[in-house]
Amino acid sequence: MHLVVPRLTGEARADQQQVIANLVTVDSEQRLGKTLLQLARTMGKKDPRSIRIELKISHEELSEMVGTTRPRISMFMQRFRNLGLIEMSTEHFLIIKENKLTAYLAQIA
Repeated sequence: MHLVVPRLTGEARADQQQVIANLVTVDSEQRLGKTLLQLARTMGKKDPRSIRIELKISHEELSEMVGTTRPRISMFMQRFRNLGLIEMSTEHFLIIKENKLTAYLAQIA
């Protein structure tokens, strides 16, 4: 039990450092894409071609996570939808097309 606490603390510190590094070096569209991928991988449910996030996340909440304005999040989310990188299910769950979004982020990097 004693060994788990330092490991989690180290992981939390590494996550924090990654967030800070992203805020300084990565543009907001990239940060949003990476945030969506991280949310999908940590909280999503895998489907054959995508990952479904069943947690309701507002554009305002995403803007706080990404460090940009809500209107910019809305613009990028619309772009991601138009490009087929994300979609909304009939139950209003966010569907992340992991491979397509990853490829798009690599292309615009």
